[in-house]
Amino acid sequence: MDILYFKNGMSQFRDAGVEAAGGIRSLRGSDWEALSRIEIFPGQPLGKLYFVIPEDLLPPGGQRKLTQRTIDATIDGRLLQGASDLAAEHRREWIGRSILAFWLPTGSKRGNGLQAYSFRKRCIELLSIVEASLPSMGPHDKDFWPFVLAHQADEFVAVTCSDRGKYDKHLAVNLLVEAASSGLLPSPAVTSIPIPGAKVEEGYNQERPQKKPLPPKADVKKKPFPDKFVTELLSRAFWLQDNLATSVIHYFETLAAFEADGPLSGDQWKPIRRQAIGSVDWRDADGNLITELPFPIRQRRDQYCFEYSVRWPPQHHSTLRLFLRVIQTLNFCTVAFCTAARRHELQGMAHQAIVHEDDETVVEGITFKNTGRAGGRRRDWPLHQRAEKAIALQEQLAKLVRPDGKTHLWVTLKEFDDPVGSPLADPTSASASVVDHLNLTELAGGKPHVHRWRHTTARMIGLAVENAPEVLMDLLGNNLEGVLDYLLSDPDLAKEAIRVAEEYTYALAEQAINEIDEGAAGGPAAGAIRQGIAELKMSRGIRRLGTDETAEAVKQLTVSGTAFQVVRRGVICTKQPGEFGPCTKTLGRADKGSCRSTCTHRLELAAEKQRCERQIEAILDLIENAASAGRTMVVEHLKGQFVYEMERWSDVRQRIFAQHRLAIDLWTEASD
Repeated sequence: MDILYFKNGMSQFRDAGVEAAGGIRSLRGSDWEALSRIEIFPGQPLGKLYFVIPEDLLPPGGQRKLTQRTIDATIDGRLLQGASDLAAEHRREWIGRSILAFWLPTGSKRGNGLQAYSFRKRCIELLSIVEASLPSMGPHDKDFWPFVLAHQADEFVAVTCSDRGKYDKHLAVNLLVEAASSGLLPSPAVTSIPIPGAKVEEGYNQERPQKKPLPPKADVKKKPFPDKFVTELLSRAFWLQDNLATSVIHYFETLAAFEADGPLSGDQWKPIRRQAIGSVDWRDADGNLITELPFPIRQRRDQYCFEYSVRWPPQHHSTLRLFLRVIQTLNFCTVAFCTAARRHELQGMAHQAIVHEDDETVVEGITFKNTGRAGGRRRDWPLHQRAEKAIALQEQLAKLVRPDGKTHLWVTLKEFDDPVGSPLADPTSASASVVDHLNLTELAGGKPHVHRWRHTTARMIGLAVENAPEVLMDLLGNNLEGVLDYLLSDPDLAKEAIRVAEEYTYALAEQAINEIDEGAAGGPAAGAIRQGIAELKMSRGIRRLGTDETAEAVKQLTVSGTAFQVVRRGVICTKQPGEFGPCTKTLGRADKGSCRSTCTHRLELAAEKQRCERQIEAILDLIENAASAGRTMVVEHLKGQFVYEMERWSDVRQRIFAQHRLAIDLWTEASD
């Protein structure tokens, strides 16, 4: 378990607010007047029912627009419209307590609450359900539970037709049901009709069964691009970047020089643009004059029509404006393909993000995934020379329209809701437009969502690289389960991936058996497996395992491939089908997400021991710092992580005890 508490971010502000109110248990028993004074964000009390999420808490992209950061829980005043005074007051309190439930730490094993983007999402989902309920409510209806649960029982068909929307609404309502069971919200007066696979998600009450609703069956964003599309689009991208992009950018730089003298009318611009088009030396990288494009692209034919054409140079300024958008989007796709970065990570890339190190070139950026930091966490990606060239061109392109003092790399080039030069809010819409301009829509196999590049890269690595899981975990910033989700998003890849996985499992099991035999591996499962190895040696009359004995042991340990799962790097689950395990509380298959250090099926390889020791020492430093600052909730969060790590290795535990008096005190306290 990694350290999950960070100094900056929503968690710090939230923990301070909870401590000031006397803790979560005290809040559950507080009246609405006291709760309404809690600040959800600085200077934004709960009772106002109107919140603007601070921009630096959200990932780069469309979520940072003011309209997207704003949560109006009054639904433009309609929440109370037509309600009696008593009903209006109860409605305000019900909505306010619901928002507080989304904001508070959930009591899950992580100990943290939702991050800002997830908090916003839960609020929006709830408000959409409430908004759909308002027409059915009378002036004296003050309790939203009957309406909300009725919508849930009906699978939210009156609210949304999207599978993803239904899934998200189930999660929001289930969290509120959990909050009601803890006393934070009034309990429902009616019981929800049971929905298969849509029970209360993990939250306040840890005793009741927890199961999230099934995710949507199909998600076009997880579909890798077909190989033919990747080849056609990237070949066009590389040709434009090598031969035409610099000239197009130079054309707009020429026009910018005229704008410096003051605004011009449309009639004044026409001859200037025609002259600028004629003055550009349209030559390719080899110095040959470009008289025809190697592929058709949408160009303006006359005042009213566009058509796919290979002619060059263009006859109209509007064709070059379109080309500028094409070049930016192809730069974006090139970087997305080479880095497999998430959309918000790409959108957050800034001016001078490329760093040349001793043996490689990387591009620096920010990620908000799996981090509680305000402003995200810095990371970098290894950069192929094609992506490096795309970013260099994009630097020149962005300077054409980006306001002085701003550093964002991807810019708005056509004004709709956002002004030209502002950060690009929706790269997927831009991608769809450019794919259409290149006449590649049919080859894309669905909407060309930019997240599909991430799955495309994962798929290609999965087929080409033997140790694909480790490569992808590093590149994608995901755990193994997330990596496999990317790999298997392509059904045609499943068979090949299963073969690679079987080979990987066999090799890992062989390594585990050798480490157990040598006394290097740990974890509760090591003892039982060590005894089994000893019995195998005794039955064969040998002192060391040979090739045949090791192969037999691997087969028994993995149950011919049906058991032996990687929980995370260096941690293995040996639970076999039909065996009991605390992660499932039943005889079903292991749930790796609920793995516990005390489970008798848990095996830990020797490489984990060193990492575990470093982790404990880092946690102890954080506990000392938090305790000296009087941050009691943070200390409690970290104590749980300390105990978790200390339970893993007895020899590590003894070394930590010998070096840290604080460790002895914390361990003794946890044992009492």
